[in-house]
Amino acid sequence: MPFPFPNLPYLIDGDVKLTQSRAIMQYLGRKHGLAAVTEPERQQEGVIDGVLSELREKWTVLMYASPNFEEDRKTYETQKLRPLLKQLDRYLADKEYLVGNRLTYNDFTFYELVDYNQLLIPGLLDDYPNVKKLHQKIPLLPGIKEFLASDRSPNPKHINGGPAPWGKPGQS
Repeated sequence: MPFPFPNLPYLIDGDVKLTQSRAIMQYLGRKHGLAAVTEPERQQEGVIDGVLSELREKWTVLMYASPNFEEDRKTYETQKLRPLLKQLDRYLADKEYLVGNRLTYNDFTFYELVDYNQLLIPGLLDDYPNVKKLHQKIPLLPGIKEFLASDRSPNPKHINGGPAPWGKPGQS
């Protein structure tokens, strides 16, 4: 394949050839008007992208590198996840969306990560009303609502694979 860093996923869009999930999300966000436009928005976008990447990294470590999942899940929730959700909740207090107060690709990443976590920890969002509000808004968006109701929508119980101790096919 004609990529400097061959990997999955990849995207070929005319002359554009990309690998790496974040690079693809950023490209598609810019292409479809779902990315920062002004310099202050680009700064917000960079920070939010880092915060969400940090959350994904912590999730991945819990799911794929945890020697004692049940014990580590409690530590993850109390020492990593809840402090970050508290920060996000404060950040969202006067915002409708994460960047520039309009829908961007970061909001979709946010939805996915928060959704995984609230599936793992039922009732998690009850303590974070602003996080909960944005999380509830995303699946109601035109196009998203129809996709989630379709047979193309991913099974929410099958979000991990391989050696993950939770959230993969064959588990309830």
